[in-house]
Amino acid sequence: QLLDVYDPDLHLFLEQQEVVGMFFTYRWFLLNYKREFDADAAIKLWEITWSEHITPYFNIFIALAILISYRDPLLSGHLSGRCAVEFR
Repeated sequence: QLLDVYDPDLHLFLEQQEVVGMFFTYRWFLLNYKREFDADAAIKLWEITWSEHITPYFNIFIALAILISYRDPLLSGHLSGRCAVEFR
């Protein structure tokens, strides 16, 4: 729902590509972004998210930022919607 509010066009595109449920984000959450960022960046993210200083849901905003960073390649056709499963 957050993606639909922040970027309805990207949300619609992912739905049209049958990327539903955002299942690809499960790995992000389960591994705490360890595969998406280098070790130093991942450790900083862990400190921020585990402290819950900003919000207990900060990890969801990190996932949104990752999706938004792939917005242009996805919408321009340089990546297929199904490539979202392999975000690294």
